[in-house]
Amino acid sequence: MIRKIIAAAALAACAASSYAAEPGSVYAGVDAGTTRLDGNSTKASYGGFLGYQVLPNIAIEGGYRDLGHTNLYGLRDKSEQYSLSLVGSYPVSEAFSLYGRLGVSRISHAGEYTGYNGLGEQYKLDYRVNKARLLPGIGASYKLSQKVSARVELQQADINTTNLSAGVSYSF
Repeated sequence: MIRKIIAAAALAACAASSYAAEPGSVYAGVDAGTTRLDGNSTKASYGGFLGYQVLPNIAIEGGYRDLGHTNLYGLRDKSEQYSLSLVGSYPVSEAFSLYGRLGVSRISHAGEYTGYNGLGEQYKLDYRVNKARLLPGIGASYKLSQKVSARVELQQADINTTNLSAGVSYSF
């Protein structure tokens, strides 16, 4: 149900015809936040993004996010997300906008497990898992100046993985 609401919000934002960023402009930014994995563990996350403003209210955005690390009972895991999305914005005022994201993300889990067999001998297992998923998201941005904006966003990177982040972007 939440995915349908997010998709509807993103489409509504794309349909808005108010002013927004200048078409043809490029922006880049960084963010930091928290990732909730499997509904119970929370990890710090950080990332970067690069976007191209196609129309006044529609941008194409690529991003990278480190979703967090686990080091527990011999298990070391690193989770990363690569994404490509359409971002539709709806200006509420001259400085404040709401936006929706609809795209695809590739989640990568890589790590190793170190344990001991029944004879007390140590062994190590390496693994890598990659998944491609639909990436919905909603957020808000506020223009701090003509070129600099702050933003807050909630993304559902995977069925059991959500990310809440705050960031800053710069328009070139």
